[in-house]
Amino acid sequence: MPPRRSYKKSTAGCRTCKRRRVKCDEVHLSCGPCVKHGVLCDYAMRDVDHSIPSAEKSVPAQKGYLTSPSGATTPSSYEHGSRILRSPSWIGEDPQSTRMLEMRLIHHFSVMSAMPLVPDSPTRYAWSVSLPQMAFYSGVENPLMNIFLANSALHLRLLNPSDQQAVFASVYYFCLGLKTCKEMLNRVSEENSCMLFASAGAIAMQQLLSRQELPLETLYTLPTSWFRAMRGLRAIVSATEIWLRQSNLKALLLACRLPDPWIPMDQVDHFTYLLEDLENEGLSQSHLETYQGAVLYLDWAYKLHQQWHDRPTVRGHIVSFPGRLSEEFSLLLEMYEPRALVITAHFFALFKFVDEVWYMQGVARREILGILSLVPENWMWAMKWPMQQIEYPLERI
Repeated sequence: MPPRRSYKKSTAGCRTCKRRRVKCDEVHLSCGPCVKHGVLCDYAMRDVDHSIPSAEKSVPAQKGYLTSPSGATTPSSYEHGSRILRSPSWIGEDPQSTRMLEMRLIHHFSVMSAMPLVPDSPTRYAWSVSLPQMAFYSGVENPLMNIFLANSALHLRLLNPSDQQAVFASVYYFCLGLKTCKEMLNRVSEENSCMLFASAGAIAMQQLLSRQELPLETLYTLPTSWFRAMRGLRAIVSATEIWLRQSNLKALLLACRLPDPWIPMDQVDHFTYLLEDLENEGLSQSHLETYQGAVLYLDWAYKLHQQWHDRPTVRGHIVSFPGRLSEEFSLLLEMYEPRALVITAHFFALFKFVDEVWYMQGVARREILGILSLVPENWMWAMKWPMQQIEYPLERI
């Protein structure tokens, strides 16, 4: 029998090193082996995920059709993010180098990232004029510029996977923006309402984009961070709407402030199979209502698409789905409840109808195939429609 180790083996190494079966030195932001081999370190995105501010706890949210009256219980620790902020040497020791990087990111955001978001949309002026002006002229306490820099850096990383400076910059500026945004949440007012609203939207986009950055062979994780960010955006909209309606961001507000589904439950006809045997499972009333509300919203959004409403409106309704869910649905999803998994797969399948904008391209296929790997055998039948939307061979299910 081999002798016992005189030390306890660490289990805190990054998942990238574990998959490659190499020893991790556990250095944040990116461990030594990952830097040496030029691969994306799991620590980078894990640190950011732990740093998401819980806007639902900081901002008093109003009860909506699918929104739970109870607040979120998501922790908002900045311990990992602060480690990143103290060591930005990877951006460049030379201030001139850092300045050139930021100019590059601003240019890319203006020309490539922001403009294609809203082609021929009422929100085009807000994205092209109002938001950049707000980011430039609102002072050091404004989180918007750092979050825009993070969005731009992550977009560059997606376009050029070998650009290590871009991935590090996206994490660094994102943490800076999150820190400022969290502090601002403690003093919501008319003066900072627009900055909070715009920052929350950019944070939600960053959470969605960061999922597309990881290699396809990476172990799939559920999109609960993005769901939290979308619920946080909805909470901020509820708290600041009275001021936003009088601001230059009114068009963005109207794009986010969507009405509740207008069809009764007995008229849901496209996705009724997602509710089969629901009442025979012995679920609590709150779980029943959570599932019914989620399927009702999916059915409604799908009907809007079929009725040929304008693309920006349909896209807005589809993307808003996570923000309309209760925290209870996310808990069911985190418990890998099969019904919650297949409902989420159907949600991402709707992306295929409105994925002409860059930040939605490829999302449906990636998320649906990831969820497929988690769905138990006896629920595979419910994945047929999502798989058809991404043109995945059904015989491989």
